[in-house]
Amino acid sequence: HIDDCDGKTRDSLHSQIVQYHKVDALVNPRGAYSHAVNGNNNNHPDMVLIDIGGNRELKGVVRMIQWVQSSFQNEPPRVIIVKSESL
Repeated sequence: HIDDCDGKTRDSLHSQIVQYHKVDALVNPRGAYSHAVNGNNNNHPDMVLIDIGGNRELKGVVRMIQWVQSSFQNEPPRVIIVKSESL
C-alpha cells in the first residue's frame, strides 16, 4: 500500500503512476498530444485534467474539451476534469 511507504519511495511510485504536463493544447496541439501519449508508453491517457488559466472565454474551454475528445477518440479517457472560472 502506497501509504505505508516512506516519503521518497511514495514520491517515486507516484511519479510512475501520475504524469503532469504543462502545455497549451490550443496553441500547440501536436506537443500536447505527444506529451500525453509518448510520456505514457504510447498509451492514451486514462484521465485528463484541463486547467484553464485565468479567465479564458467559455469558447476556449469548449474547444479544449473537444480537442481531448477528438484526439483520443479511439481510446477516450475515463475522466476529463476541467478547472475553469468560466464554468
